[in-house]
Amino acid sequence: MAKELATREQALPSEVYELMDDADTELIISSLAGKVIERYIYYLPDIKAYGLSVNGVEDACRYMAEHGEFIRVEDMPQVIIDEKGCLANVIARRFVKDGKTGDLICADTALGTKYELRIKKKRDDSTWEDKFFREIAVSKAARNAKGKLILEEIKVKLIEKYKKLTGKTGELRKTPPPENNRIRDPNLIKIQQFKRELIGLGVWQGDSEYRNFLENNFAGDRGEAIFSSKSLSDMQKTEAIDMMVKMKSEVEEGEVEEEKPKKAIEEKLLNIRQLKQSLGEIWQPRMFKNLSPGGADKIIHGLEERLRKKEGQ
Repeated sequence: MAKELATREQALPSEVYELMDDADTELIISSLAGKVIERYIYYLPDIKAYGLSVNGVEDACRYMAEHGEFIRVEDMPQVIIDEKGCLANVIARRFVKDGKTGDLICADTALGTKYELRIKKKRDDSTWEDKFFREIAVSKAARNAKGKLILEEIKVKLIEKYKKLTGKTGELRKTPPPENNRIRDPNLIKIQQFKRELIGLGVWQGDSEYRNFLENNFAGDRGEAIFSSKSLSDMQKTEAIDMMVKMKSEVEEGEVEEEKPKKAIEEKLLNIRQLKQSLGEIWQPRMFKNLSPGGADKIIHGLEERLRKKEGQ
């Protein structure tokens, strides 16, 4: 059973470690945004192993606490920020309860460290700025420190538990399917196109929010959460396209509706300016800074009345 366990302390292939680390980044950002994704373990088919996610590490700490062992981190982590990112160092300690006195005794200590880049690279070599790089560095350093103190049998037990539950496992592959097995699905092409457009419009901040969209709206044959476009059925792909078209349309219509009143008030202000100039009065734009369309109409009506009287004299 232990052969199936993959931990970050092992000499994992760098690609596999990066996959687990990137997946944890998504979980941490979602948590900071107030959305908890219940993904506790990762399956790594390339090395045929399972590993605990950042959420799984926290759950393991809770499990140990229920059985009389407590893992705690020091209140003040060491944080060093430079122009490229943030280095965080976190110390965690494992305490056991004295059977006679009930006092907590420190049984082990571990240091967790993590350097998190501010500017990150996607798989297509494009870059994006991570606004949460400090928080992520501290969270991952704490994850690494706690992970060193979790007993291996606890890790194995929790992995077995979550393997039996749907929607709790994320599958991470470091190698794509062979090129000759790929099918150019026109619906997948449309989905990718709309995904890029919605990210460009600001509906989603990036791939992680797109995966949240899939998770919240679609499920697999056994009810497990879906995180990849390729896991969608043909019917679900069509449904996803319809939803994305609607989202794009709503955003674009919203921009048009916002632009209409702005343009209307600008035209009214121009009309007021021209009328005041015709009356020989000074134009003071700051007086009309917060003018509503209805208020502008009243002013225009009054100025037009005064101009008619002036011209009738």
